Formats: sequence, structure tokens, C-alpha cells
Amino acid sequence: MSTARFEALRQRQVVAVLELCAEQQERLVAAKEAYAANPTAETLAAKRAAMAEMHRLRRWLRENGRPVLPGGDGVMVAGDLSGEPARPAGRVRRLG
Repeated sequence: MSTARFEALRQRQVVAVLELCAEQQERLVAAKEAYAANPTAETLAAKRAAMAEMHRLRRWLRENGRPVLPGGDGVMVAGDLSGEPARPAGRVRRLG
């Protein structure tokens, strides 16, 4: 692959992560607004679930740095925050 193709792949990865963050932020804002408008047990549970999901996303981003995408094809699976990012075969975990 050429340098330009690697840069394009990196840019697609950055965009995918930013879109994932924006979607999660929108869900959190919607849950908070729903609770503010109608403070019930259901909306409180939805708000807490959205806050926990945002916390997991932020922890995943901090712990894993930039994600390594499965297959190296630049396609990220939204919602896969299992903690350990997928790696292409033969890829070793980065330390530090």
C-alpha cells in the first residue's frame, strides 16, 4: 500500500471513531432530556444506562488508544465495546 492509502485508511478510522462518539453523546443527551421532561423510574434507568455506556466508551478509548480494525479494511463495527479490540491475525498487543 502506498503512503496515501495508509493515510486514507487512518482518516477513515478517525472518522469512524468520531461518529461513534457523536452517536453515543446524542443518546446520552436524549436520555438526559427525557428524564428532565418526565422524571420516572423508566427514564432514570434509561439515563443511567446511557451514562454507563458513555463511561464504557470513554474507558475503551483510553485503554485501547486508536482501534485496530478487524481485517484492516477500515470498517468499524459500531457498538462493539467488548474491551479488547479486534486485531488482524499475527498482530501483537501494544504495551504502554
